[in-house]
Amino acid sequence: SRITGGDREHANTNEYDLEWDRLMEDFGYRFIEECHNDIKYQRVLHSIGYTLSDFLIHFDCLHDHLNCSRKFTNILPPSFICSVENPDSILLESYHQRHRWSYFTVGIVKAVAEIVFSQPVSIDVLEASNRHENYKCQFYRIHYRCISLKKVSQVGSVSTSPKDLKILPATFCKAFPFHFIINRDMILIQVGSGLMRFLPSELPDIDIFLGSSISYETRSFADCLKMISPKVEPTFEHIMSYCNSRFTLETVSQLHGKTIQLRGQMIYASESDCILYVGSPCVSALEELKGRGLYLSDIPVHDATRDVILVGEQAKVQEDLVTRMQKVKAKLEQASKELRQEKTKNVDLLNTIFPKDIAMKLWKRKYPLEQLCRRVDNVTVLFSDIVGFTAICSTCEPFVVVEMLNRLYTKFDDLSAKLNVYKSFRSFIKSLSKTLAALEMQ
Repeated sequence: SRITGGDREHANTNEYDLEWDRLMEDFGYRFIEECHNDIKYQRVLHSIGYTLSDFLIHFDCLHDHLNCSRKFTNILPPSFICSVENPDSILLESYHQRHRWSYFTVGIVKAVAEIVFSQPVSIDVLEASNRHENYKCQFYRIHYRCISLKKVSQVGSVSTSPKDLKILPATFCKAFPFHFIINRDMILIQVGSGLMRFLPSELPDIDIFLGSSISYETRSFADCLKMISPKVEPTFEHIMSYCNSRFTLETVSQLHGKTIQLRGQMIYASESDCILYVGSPCVSALEELKGRGLYLSDIPVHDATRDVILVGEQAKVQEDLVTRMQKVKAKLEQASKELRQEKTKNVDLLNTIFPKDIAMKLWKRKYPLEQLCRRVDNVTVLFSDIVGFTAICSTCEPFVVVEMLNRLYTKFDDLSAKLNVYKSFRSFIKSLSKTLAALEMQ
């Protein structure tokens, strides 16, 4: 048969696509291996989910952790939605904004199954959907090869009927004061009691009961809140695509001149075809809390934000205590330094007046008086004076006299040290008195 140029080009394209898919699959596998080799990320990988489906649903936890590290920055993570088809397989939906990265997810899932759960899986890449402008939706079917991956959640069966709910909407709004529910038209149909205070004042009060007949036209999501992260359009479909991500929202209106940010998650309520948002204020100190018009009573007891704030205040108290202790320590060190300097001066003075061994005994104060005295049978005492010292002082400049005395006594000190002779301090004081008296005469 004859092969045309078009067939050859098509064959080359298919071969290129196959090599690219293998490369991306290996890239995804090596990515998980690299994370697992680092002990910090290894602990995160083994703590995300009990089952493989739970792991993939909450895989965004690892993305958040990586984004906070210096090793992986500015990554654009996908979002996963899992549904169990039967005991042997699960259907995975992957939403991502990169082109031709479908097999990267294949490598990630295989690596997670083998490295984290120690069992291999097989994956079928299904059709892709481009129903959204900014991202691509890719479907995968994951087949288990071992019964150990089929372990199910230990939670018992739960009713899906709203009639079985044992809590009123008012109680729910009190238990979760910073929640809201939006319908497909992005209209707020239920709002918690804490978040209610941050809604625009011109909006009418929102009925906390679902199915209210009050008009919702002026209570759209965009009128009350704006999306901080993830960076997606605030539409029902976009939020559903990233429902496993952590959502940070900010109020449009201000209370006490400041807006408030909320951090929480979006949960799809299939029974009402709505999205429930449950969040907490992004505050970590009492100053931030009061500055935004909030109080500790606005935060429910079960919310960890309370502990964060109180622990932060306790840390501030400890920091203040450490600062005060450091100041006291600095003062004690300075006082100790000055004390050592005064001690040195006293020791030098004693050494000047008495022989060094006697001066040391006097300083230690451990010896009785009779041990401080020394008897010397044979001594030679030299008494010296400067002849005509008064006349010299009357005719010479004061600094000339001082310079002369300095040279004289320095020579005497050198000779005394060389010959091991003790110089009486009294004679020095007497000579110094004469000098000062002579200087006063001028």
